Amino acid sequence: MGEPTLADCRAIGSDAERLACYDAAAAGMAAAEELFGHDSARNAAELRAAAGIGELEAITATVNSIATDPHGRLLLALDNGQHWEQVDPGRLAIQPGALVRIRRAALGSYLLGIEGRAGSMRVRRRR
Repeated sequence: MGEPTLADCRAIGSDAERLACYDAAAAGMAAAEELFGHDSARNAAELRAAAGIGELEAITATVNSIATDPHGRLLLALDNGQHWEQVDPGRLAIQPGALVRIRRAALGSYLLGIEGRAGSMRVRRRR
């Protein structure tokens, strides 16, 4: 379970346990206030470090479906629930069921390639 919410604490019957819950919730709010105003990349890095989570360099997933937007860019839905869209004009011969690898690239961008094949295209995550 993550940080307790005030509603979680309010539901606790024991005074001592409820107070401990409120103290924990307040500590979480103080940490959030400390991060407020920093850029999102720094926030994400600090939160990952605080949680002991390393930086992922790449993911592998299977393409569930492919569509195109009005500009002809590919829209990919992956089996992990992520949705990615093509950024650059290059094309890959990609079909549903393909195993793809998305890796970090320069300047915060991402490259998608088909496992076992040459070539890639720049993508960004939609959701």
